[in-house]
Amino acid sequence: MVSVQFDPDVAHPARVYNVWLGGKNHFAADRLAAQQVTRCRPQVVAGARANRAFLACVVRYLAADLAPEQVSSGVAAHDRLVPAGITARKPLTCTPDWP
Repeated sequence: MVSVQFDPDVAHPARVYNVWLGGKNHFAADRLAAQQVTRCRPQVVAGARANRAFLACVVRYLAADLAPEQVSSGVAAHDRLVPAGITARKPLTCTPDWP
């Protein structure tokens, strides 16, 4: 079995993505990496947010028929992918809900 050591001084792609989404689960190394990428590619923040909005739209669409009790990765997020009260499938219409 491989032993994995956690090092908050090394940026992790998931936490960098969390920075771009405006989340709170990241460290200084993640913020620094996010800033460096953003300087080179300013559109990365809008892309990450659009991707998250599309993912949320698709999950809501697919979950409408299933009516799951819980749809979660178990990791806290600043936004919920599936709001409570999904009852019926509607046409897939994804509109950005990010500012």
